[in-house]
Amino acid sequence: MAAEGRRVDAGEVKPKPGQFEAKLDPTYVRSKAQLQDNLQTQKEQVIDARPKPRFEGTVTEPWPGRRSGHIPGSRNVPYADLFDAATGAMKPLEELRKAFTGAGVDMAKPIVTSCGPASPHWS
Repeated sequence: MAAEGRRVDAGEVKPKPGQFEAKLDPTYVRSKAQLQDNLQTQKEQVIDARPKPRFEGTVTEPWPGRRSGHIPGSRNVPYADLFDAATGAMKPLEELRKAFTGAGVDMAKPIVTSCGPASPHWS
């Protein structure tokens, strides 16, 4: 984007076909059992990216069968707060740091991201 000082070209864009093969790396995904274990060990910080009212459970979840609220011990850093509303660009690094540290996130500890409890069985 020009507003970010990046190169912008005008004219018709002719994309070249490419090949991409997605492969799941299971080390980047946490199971429910792993998250439940983390409630005790606290080895990883769980960051919930949903809007604050959904995190707090003050609004109904839009997904059928999911409980309101959040995973115990998780921190709320709403996804939308990480982007400039006018441009859609990600905020500068210092503002991103403030968003995370302001939510009580220790940037030196491992982080797992979430968009809320995935099942109605969290207690």
